[in-house]
Amino acid sequence: MVCVVGIDMDGLKPINDIYGHHEGDSALCVVGYAIKEAVVPGQIGARIGGDEFEVIFPCGSEADVRRWVETFERSLDTYNKKSGKSYEVHASLGYRTGIPAADDTLAGYMKESDDIMYKNKLENKRKRNELLR
Repeated sequence: MVCVVGIDMDGLKPINDIYGHHEGDSALCVVGYAIKEAVVPGQIGARIGGDEFEVIFPCGSEADVRRWVETFERSLDTYNKKSGKSYEVHASLGYRTGIPAADDTLAGYMKESDDIMYKNKLENKRKRNELLR
């Protein structure tokens, strides 16, 4: 079974605009570090552009993916609690797992994980906006 995780950092533009690109770069590194914290054997992770990352790894079950997500999110939470920064680093993600069939492609798995990630991104933004009210 394979897992493809699509990750998009939330709020990079405001960090860049308010605190400068050096802080935006630092925030991107935090997401990269969280990916590294969640590492599992056989994992490949990459920044694929701007504030987007993809992670691919072999997994035995849906529980393996949930553990990966929990470790990733815990890393961001720990950073936010300890950083002392006036902004927080958040990311939205989606994943696709399965046993690839002969006609499956990596691009197909990436598209499916990204579609889920964008739905989650909208929901995360809505929840954060509600907390600010």
